[in-house]
Amino acid sequence: MKIYNNTFYNVGTISPYAAISFTGDGGESGVRVENNIDYLPSNSYSVFFNIPASMVGLSSDFNDVFGAKYAQTSNASYQSLASWKEATGDDTSS
Repeated sequence: MKIYNNTFYNVGTISPYAAISFTGDGGESGVRVENNIDYLPSNSYSVFFNIPASMVGLSSDFNDVFGAKYAQTSNASYQSLASWKEATGDDTSS
């Protein structure tokens, strides 16, 4: 799955309140989230992954996020891009 070159604006009317929501068991490969622009309410997430954060096949980078929490996985919440980067090593250019 590739999620590229999208603009998400003011998402937050459906649960889990995220611009991008993906559910899997962690065994997926080739899941890439790149070059997206997210402008969201502060109570929303840019990305919601209902998968373990350490999923081998996930990569995320070159995303611009404004006003949102960054990511939620099945086992952790990342309130900022910095905390997501530190935990996963992804989004180094975001």
